[in-house]
Amino acid sequence: MSKFKKMSISFIMLLSLIVTGFYYNQKMTSNPIVAAPLPGYTDIRTAPGINKVGASGSNAEIDGDYGFMFKLTQYVTYVPIGNPIIDNGYTGSKTKVYRYSPDAVGEQGAWIKNAGLYNGRSVDLKFVVDKLEFKKKKDGTYPFFRFFAVEDSEKKSNSNLPGQGNTWNEFYLMAGSGVYSHEEDFSQGDKASYHYEFFDHDTGKPLNLKGAWNFNNINIMKKASIPYASSTFDSMYVRDISEIGYKLENGNFEMASGSYEMNHPEGRLTHLFSQQRYDIGMEFYGYGDIGAMGIMYSTESIARIAPATPIVYGLKNSAVHTDGEYKKIYYSILQSIADNTKENRNTTFELKTEVPSYYDIESIRVYEYGSTVDISTLFTIDTTGSNAVLTAKDSTSDAFNGKVFDIKITAKPNAAFKFDKKAYGYQVGGEDDGHMTFELGGPKTSAHYTYKTLFDKTLTSEVVENQSKAKVLYEGVPTGKSRENLTIPFRKSILEVYPDAGDVMQAGYELAVDTDNPLDQPVTATYKSPLPDTTVLNVGNQVNLVVILTSAKGVVTEVPVTLTVGSVAAEVNVLFVNDDSSPISLHNPIKLTSYGVGDVIDLTSIDSINKAIEKVNSDGYVIKTRPTGENNFNVTNSEMTVTYIFSGQLILSSAPKVIDFGRLTYDAKTKRVDNPQYAEALEVKDTRGATTDGWYLTATLTEKMKNSEGKVLENTLRYRRGQDDKILGDSAQIVFESQAKLPGTYKVSDSWGSTQNSEGVKLQLDGNVNVFSGDYTGTILWKVLPGQP
Repeated sequence: MSKFKKMSISFIMLLSLIVTGFYYNQKMTSNPIVAAPLPGYTDIRTAPGINKVGASGSNAEIDGDYGFMFKLTQYVTYVPIGNPIIDNGYTGSKTKVYRYSPDAVGEQGAWIKNAGLYNGRSVDLKFVVDKLEFKKKKDGTYPFFRFFAVEDSEKKSNSNLPGQGNTWNEFYLMAGSGVYSHEEDFSQGDKASYHYEFFDHDTGKPLNLKGAWNFNNINIMKKASIPYASSTFDSMYVRDISEIGYKLENGNFEMASGSYEMNHPEGRLTHLFSQQRYDIGMEFYGYGDIGAMGIMYSTESIARIAPATPIVYGLKNSAVHTDGEYKKIYYSILQSIADNTKENRNTTFELKTEVPSYYDIESIRVYEYGSTVDISTLFTIDTTGSNAVLTAKDSTSDAFNGKVFDIKITAKPNAAFKFDKKAYGYQVGGEDDGHMTFELGGPKTSAHYTYKTLFDKTLTSEVVENQSKAKVLYEGVPTGKSRENLTIPFRKSILEVYPDAGDVMQAGYELAVDTDNPLDQPVTATYKSPLPDTTVLNVGNQVNLVVILTSAKGVVTEVPVTLTVGSVAAEVNVLFVNDDSSPISLHNPIKLTSYGVGDVIDLTSIDSINKAIEKVNSDGYVIKTRPTGENNFNVTNSEMTVTYIFSGQLILSSAPKVIDFGRLTYDAKTKRVDNPQYAEALEVKDTRGATTDGWYLTATLTEKMKNSEGKVLENTLRYRRGQDDKILGDSAQIVFESQAKLPGTYKVSDSWGSTQNSEGVKLQLDGNVNVFSGDYTGTILWKVLPGQP
């Protein structure tokens, strides 16, 4: 047995020397010669659509959206699943090796926390061993399936490496078996199937991840397979010296290599994927009955990686109108720049972003994602109104390479901001109730890069539901309008006529807001102080006031209101009274109804008033007091009274013009005429009121009775009063007395009679007087005097 074993080892060593010599021979020729694919496999370099990459990786480019790769960082931690045997990577190391057994019960695997950063989100990997179909070894035990949990602090160590390589970093996420002290002996046909699931580290939710799976160590020791439904290979990248062969069977892509090398470029393949889990199968192939098999994951890209498409994250700003941040747009752009070697870095890079035209970009700051480190100085930032351009100062620098930029942008409304529910994406109801929504993804945000003369591309961000829209609270502005053609009665105050400010607003103002959102309703109305004094204005004057409309959220609008001082129907009663302490009406009142409050009336021009005055005058009164401002009378109320005050008079309102005693024949005897003829009455009118002390009447013969020849009849005219005749001469004779205290008209002549003893004017010719023929005339002066004689 020992001899056989020794021969077997010698054979393997010899074969290794032959293959190694062949390998070095490849490197020394100008046209590389690679090992032929294994039987039944096709050279991967001939696969339709395959991307072949030169030594520098610059002749091919991986889409930046697939540029995600897992990286070993200080944040990576491991949690074993199940009960694997745990070994140290090397003596005293923190690096661990988990060994899983085919006959273990329950789920086996490991959590790799913070295994990479994807679009700004930390990714947790769940490594799950699905099935281990291993034959027992000669000692009756199963080989173990290993997972290498490399510690970040030891990634530069080269102690007890599990295979060909320079540091432990190269064995991050390796599964299967290593060599040397980490080796497991598998047999022909041994199979392992396992997968990786992707989760958001912060939320714990499954993550549909878009990235690159970098297979390494595809060699003769194993067949590796993944589910693959396509017949083209444009999602795969290999080196142009690749020795991988492939075949498609039963929906699987299987690859293997005739190379014996471990961890070499010829055995690397990058597959771009977008899914929530990644399944891998492994089957021992080897060049003998037993041996190790393991698949490594490369943290370096085969080809140059383009920048990723910028990702827009709209933020929600719920600042209210009293806050300084009200109505501002906040959003961030996540821009990933892949970790490329110096020669593969972008020649130029710029990012453009645009907010709505009614906003101006206020500030832009650039941070390294996940930190507060401001790295804005890596860019030249130009802003013009609603547009901004960020240009990398040196896109080839180490400071710019391999970064995830968190670009935080603030924009504020400009003078063009005019709220429009539809145009501004305003939401009524739902979780964004009361917010405007602005799409900032799509053509609003894009990146542009060049790489030498090979690549010149624009990357337009995606519109992502519930992600790329910024949401901004807008508190509705009251839009109520004042009523038109508002009037206020003359001499009335605003609060008398419109006690509530809502009285001057159009109906429905309580619900009138530009958002039509119940959040902003109802609207209340108040007057802005001080209110103008309308009581001092004239008819036709206009006055402006302001109503403050306040929404339910406290947003105010000032609404100008115009009032016109208008005329109110008025009735002006014009009275004509005497000046007695208890005035009496001297004329029917005149009602003026064609005027309104605020009008100015010239009473002296109103015919009915003038006629009334004339009538009262004719009734024996004279105006004592006229209304104040008679010719410029202000109607200040709807009901007013003006009064003309008259003083009463004591007048002889009527007297006979002619008292005709007829014709007499004188025969030297006494002749008497007791019933002369007259037309007009002798009448006294007393309008002095109730305080009078009476009056008396006198008669004076101012012209004696004489004929045309001048002959005079002496003592012929007399006035009979009571029992006496009073001879009328040039001295006044009291002919009548009245002690009446009330005003009135007294017809003295009504007391005259036609007999000798009756009162009245008499003519008597005594028989002893000389009488000459002819017509005799004389003149009696009647006087009425106040008081008592």
